[in-house]
Amino acid sequence: MVAATLALAANLRLYVVAEGVETEGVRRHLLQAGCMWAQGWLWSAAVPGRQMPRLVRQLAAAADSALPDTP
Repeated sequence: MVAATLALAANLRLYVVAEGVETEGVRRHLLQAGCMWAQGWLWSAAVPGRQMPRLVRQLAAAADSALPDTP
């Protein structure tokens, strides 16, 4: 089902956002299938729209700190 949905979206030149991602295993499966965008409890509980900018900054900072230093 995931592969078919991603193929249809690609043919229509649409982006796909997987919703309800709760585990690292599901995230890995989606990445391997070619789905680059996802949301769900793996990253955060639902938040009101006005809190999104702060949440995005926090997640971006956490991702930056997880990257290895480059020479």
